[in-house]
Amino acid sequence: RRGKEVTAVIELRARFSEAENLELASRLQEAGVIVVYGVVGYKTHAKMILIVRREEGRLRRYVHLGTGNYHAGNARLYTDYSFMTCDESISDDVNKLFQQLTGMGKALKIKKLFHSPFT
Repeated sequence: RRGKEVTAVIELRARFSEAENLELASRLQEAGVIVVYGVVGYKTHAKMILIVRREEGRLRRYVHLGTGNYHAGNARLYTDYSFMTCDESISDDVNKLFQQLTGMGKALKIKKLFHSPFT
């Protein structure tokens, strides 16, 4: 909506959260979000956001990596760490990871990050 394209990777086999995740996936799809479920045969346990914006005539990528779930209720219970960057090598790695997770690419060589079981 409003010129935004959103893709979300949701883990349906999350322990104790299957029904909630199915409901979330349904609501996201109704809102126009492309929902994918990760790499076949693997559980996806990652907290990543990739934002791509056009700034001054070129695309710029912003990345958020975190240890916690994006859930307001957890913020009162856990201490989590977050990392936000627009570093090109890190954002390139995260872009490649999203391509792999969404099925739009095979496992590609990444430079800065590690992701099991592929590195």
